[in-house]
Amino acid sequence: LNLGRLWGFGNTNPFEKSLFFAAVVFYLAKKSWNKSVVAGIFLITLSIFFFGVFSKYTGFAWSRLLMAYAALVSIIGFFVAKPSPKDCDYMLQSISRLAPYILIYGLILAVLFGLPMFQKDHTGASRLGGAAIPAFMAAASYASSIAAAYLFSVENKKRYLILSIFCIALCALSGTRMPTVVAATSVSIVLFFSFKGAVGRLGLVFLGGTFAVGFLLTAGEQLLLRFESSSKSGRELLWNAVIAWAERYPWHGVGFGHHAELIPERVSKLTGTFATHNEYIRLAAELGYLGAAIFIIGLFVVIFTAPRYLNKVQIISSLIVTLCFFVYAYSDNVFLLTYTLFGALAHVLGVQLISYRNAPSRSVEKSLFSSGHSHARVDK
Repeated sequence: LNLGRLWGFGNTNPFEKSLFFAAVVFYLAKKSWNKSVVAGIFLITLSIFFFGVFSKYTGFAWSRLLMAYAALVSIIGFFVAKPSPKDCDYMLQSISRLAPYILIYGLILAVLFGLPMFQKDHTGASRLGGAAIPAFMAAASYASSIAAAYLFSVENKKRYLILSIFCIALCALSGTRMPTVVAATSVSIVLFFSFKGAVGRLGLVFLGGTFAVGFLLTAGEQLLLRFESSSKSGRELLWNAVIAWAERYPWHGVGFGHHAELIPERVSKLTGTFATHNEYIRLAAELGYLGAAIFIIGLFVVIFTAPRYLNKVQIISSLIVTLCFFVYAYSDNVFLLTYTLFGALAHVLGVQLISYRNAPSRSVEKSLFSSGHSHARVDK
């Protein structure tokens, strides 16, 4: 609902994350846990608290660190459980609708209160924000496009393919470069490996090429304006400010969750943000170089080892999609943002659901049928 920005409630992120935290506690209560994911979260926790103990930053506060840690766990906690087929389907359905809901909510607010659907940046490009800001619209579209692509792979229903393509278009209309490329690449990988025949894969390539050309010719002017601009949208100013702190505290950092305090006020006013827009630089400043490396390894373990793989093809495709998530983190706030973590979660759930469908047992089939969906073949 974006209550903080639209309704003047201030920072509602703690309230939002507390709801997710309560949800993840109930979700995990009666589930078996994936030990490798728990090991990954242990590495993340170790990097945060061990290096936090040794932080010499004068502005360090345990309360800030704990709030940031709780916000992270409230989302990555969903990776811990071994989900049932119904769990996978329910969460994928929910995530796939996220971007369209933000768009529809934005339309309602525009009609009722005159709030703008588009925002212009310093390049002059008009960027779709819906009921959020363009960066959040892009992140939600990234997550929804992946969820819809996996639903299409499992159920072979055209509406999911259309929804996935629509969400990529929303991502492009938000004027974001990296999220659009990452979303398109991730969806292409998911769909490409879902087709087992050459005809289907050639058809996918043709469809993707046609969509890309058609979009650029009709609605891609603003995105092209952003791509043609050599500007990093002020990111270089943010990066330089945070890198200076990373070099000042290379071994232990300033403390997890403290990045907003590292950016000078003049830079934040010029760029309009306190966020670093590069997770690797942020983690280096907050945890030190070694702590950042441990955190990243832990997060990779969480995402990559969460689903069950049936063959090498699944492993390769999953590795590519997972790496796309980490590429996304080079230019945006990814590791703590709910929307982007939903993208990684959708990938994990999608791979797991495909594994259930391709290696069915009686109990699995019963669960799938009880969810109200057809038992579609995946060897399209």
